[in-house]
Amino acid sequence: VYKSFAGPDGSVIKVLRGADLSVHQGESLSIRGESGSGKSTFLNVISWLDRPDSGSVVWDSTEVPRISDREIARRRAEVLGFVFQSYYLMPELNVLENVLMAARILGHAGQDA
Repeated sequence: VYKSFAGPDGSVIKVLRGADLSVHQGESLSIRGESGSGKSTFLNVISWLDRPDSGSVVWDSTEVPRISDREIARRRAEVLGFVFQSYYLMPELNVLENVLMAARILGHAGQDA
């Protein structure tokens, strides 16, 4: 995949240039690299938070650019779980309520969550 952004001076900053990854069911991985190397951009693209400029992200045989933002949000809520480096908790909720928020959004409550 390829992803670029506009720099402060209007120049194009190419962050991802042909990034490629395959992960199969049951596998786990970690992404590491120096500050500014594109880790967050890569994770945002593969987790459907951002779309690539070109190339494709395929999850479970579905190419992300071919589905709507609403469908992407639904699938992300159902199949992905991640913690952001700078996470934001809802201050009016306790820790458990914050953790269970995703389950509640999906319609699960009580013991099911």
